[in-house]
Amino acid sequence: MKISWLNQIERLGNRLPDPVYLFIIGTVVIVFMAELGVVLNWQIEKPSMAGAAELIRAQTILNSDGIWWWLSTLVKNFIEFPPLGIVLVGMLGIGLAEKCGLLPTLIVMAGGAIKQAYLIPAIIFLGIMSSVALDAGYVVLPPIAAVLFMSMGHSPVLGIAASFAGVSAGFGANLFITSIDPLLAGFTESSAQFLDTNYKVAVTSNWWFMIASSFMLTLVGWWVTVRWVAPRTAGYTNHDHEQTTVVSQLTHDQK
Repeated sequence: MKISWLNQIERLGNRLPDPVYLFIIGTVVIVFMAELGVVLNWQIEKPSMAGAAELIRAQTILNSDGIWWWLSTLVKNFIEFPPLGIVLVGMLGIGLAEKCGLLPTLIVMAGGAIKQAYLIPAIIFLGIMSSVALDAGYVVLPPIAAVLFMSMGHSPVLGIAASFAGVSAGFGANLFITSIDPLLAGFTESSAQFLDTNYKVAVTSNWWFMIASSFMLTLVGWWVTVRWVAPRTAGYTNHDHEQTTVVSQLTHDQK
């Protein structure tokens, strides 16, 4: 059954410009907001553990100093972007595993080990757990999920959607302490010290909540995928399989 509001969201999403143009538009918006901040004299006090707070004012980036700062720090910002190294190494590993036959073999083994009824929650759960590797899950898991779903006769789009939902919705959840937790603990500690300068926040402060969220998000993502996403990929035809309906297969396997 077609859902009108989902169709409208899909049409609007398809009208979005190419990601390159989105980055260009975002850059222009940032430049405009910086100029607006200079005109309106935007400023904020940055708390300092040493004592007096540091006053930060909005600065233009359209003068000679701003353009020089922009160009001189461009490469440094790109190189020091934390997920960059993980993504590059991960993609090199994925490419090597695919070319030497390891990845196809693992996909076939995983397809045989995971029952059809639990394929979707397994991929969503892996997406949630991928936050251990920071943002690498966005790049590494969706293509693997697409190939796995396609090898089992399902639409690869369904695998991409399920994995992306797990990575995005479950980015802050995990069964283990990740590198995100010290960052969040630092934010919480800085905020709490406005009231108590000696207050300390442990890295494990959200651990139990993260564990519970991992399972809850897996169940919710499973239900949403089967209820709304899977019907939109019905009728997918695999080159090695007859035309099949994803919803009927999932319903049959769950019985």
